[in-house]
Amino acid sequence: EKIRTDESMSHHESENSIGDSISTASLHFSPPSVPSSTKFQVKITMPQTRFTVINDLQGMDEALFRVSMTNFVAGGELVSPKTLFDFHCNTSILADYFDTSVNLWNRLLIQPWEITMKGSRAPSRRFKSDRLSSVLDLESFPCCISFSEQFLVSLASAARMWSIYAAAIHGPTDHSSVPSGSGKSSMTATAARNLITSFPHAVANHCGLDVSFSLKGGSIESRVCPTGNTQYFRFDPPKGRGYGGRRAY
Repeated sequence: EKIRTDESMSHHESENSIGDSISTASLHFSPPSVPSSTKFQVKITMPQTRFTVINDLQGMDEALFRVSMTNFVAGGELVSPKTLFDFHCNTSILADYFDTSVNLWNRLLIQPWEITMKGSRAPSRRFKSDRLSSVLDLESFPCCISFSEQFLVSLASAARMWSIYAAAIHGPTDHSSVPSGSGKSSMTATAARNLITSFPHAVANHCGLDVSFSLKGGSIESRVCPTGNTQYFRFDPPKGRGYGGRRAY
C-alpha cells in the first residue's frame, strides 16, 4: 500500500509538472502580425485660377472663352494598402466668352456656379460586413448660361479650322517623292492655318447692279460686290486692346 501510495503521488506530481509545462508554453505564444498601413493627407487651397482658350489657327490670336475658379478648397486622406479614402472639394466657377463682333468679353455664366463634392470609401456603418462601401456626393447650385449667336459661330469656326489643320498635318504623304527636310509638312500646315477665316459681317447685293463698299478706318478701302453675290468682312479690333497692342486677355 505504501508503494502504491508513492506511485500515486509520483503519478500526481508528473501530471502537475506536465500541466505546468503546458501552461508555461502557452504564455510564449505571440499574437499574429498586423500589416502596416500608410496614410496620406492632402490639402489644396487656390484663391483664383483662370485659363483662357484662344484660337490661333489663323495666324492671329482670337479668344474664344475663359473659365475662372475662385475659392477652390480641397482636402482628403488616403490609407494604403486597403485603399480607404475620404475627400471633399468646394469651388465657385465663372465663365466669359469673347464676342468678336464687338471685341468685348460677355458673361457666359450669369452668376457664379458653386459646386461641392464629397467622396469616401470605408467599412459600411449601416450593415455589419467586411465589404467596403464607396459613397460619392455631388451638390450643385443652378447653372445659368447666357450666350449669343456669335459665340456658337466662333466655336464652330474653330472646330472646322482644327479639323482641316489636323488633316493637313496627319494626312497621307508620299515620302518617297518628298526629300527629307524639305519642309513640305510645315508649308502645308501654314497653308491650312489660313484656309478659313470667321467673318461675322457681310454685304449681300440683290439690287441688280454691281456695288462697292469701304470700311471706316482703312481696313477695306474699296471692295466690289457684284450683283447676286455676298462679300464677308470683319472690323479690326480696337487699338491698345487684344492682339496688335496690349493683350487684354
